[in-house]
Amino acid sequence: MIYYTNVSNININNIPSFIPQNNKEKINSYQFDKDKKLSLGAQLLLFYGLKQEKIINPIFKKGKYEKPYCSNYNIHFNISHSGIYSACVINKTPVGIDIEKIDKTIDLNIAKNFFNKKEYESIKESSDPKDTFFKLWVLKESYMKQTGLGFNLPLDKFSIILDDPIKVQDPNNKEAKYLKMKYWKIEDYYLAVCSNEVPINPIEIKSLQLGYDLLLIK
Repeated sequence: MIYYTNVSNININNIPSFIPQNNKEKINSYQFDKDKKLSLGAQLLLFYGLKQEKIINPIFKKGKYEKPYCSNYNIHFNISHSGIYSACVINKTPVGIDIEKIDKTIDLNIAKNFFNKKEYESIKESSDPKDTFFKLWVLKESYMKQTGLGFNLPLDKFSIILDDPIKVQDPNNKEAKYLKMKYWKIEDYYLAVCSNEVPINPIEIKSLQLGYDLLLIK
């Protein structure tokens, strides 16, 4: 399942007890309230989603490249946040998610310098290059996170093909061709998910509903 929420109204002064201590410390380590809200929002979505999957007392560990996972259940998850939105995906197999606010002031030299050559060409040929840049960005990052490598996987070592269906070309990952990817536009944001299954449409959790009473976790 895929969840997202507007974190603007989240109360950062009342972090629930079910949030692990190290995650509480991470939330409080941010200097600005907006970043604390994004981090807390992602955690609330995670625990909300885990509750929907009947996951009780999850034990979190980190993989080789620091991607967290649930060690006592056969469940995978990933979180992301940007602007005023946090997002989370929960799946039975490895999964990656990314959300990014579309910034029309972006310098497309970023794509020229860091993206795969095929991707840069598709951006240049697009009727809206900056919009295409952000589509590719969220898709690329969702794939990088799905693999567990994150930014240990160089951006130019694989390419996203904006066909229908969307394809990943990665000469170093024979499983890439089997992955399913999808993106959605949410206001002025793009959200993308990469997994072994066709992603279903995300569910918005209204910020006023994302209360601790809804979670029913003490």
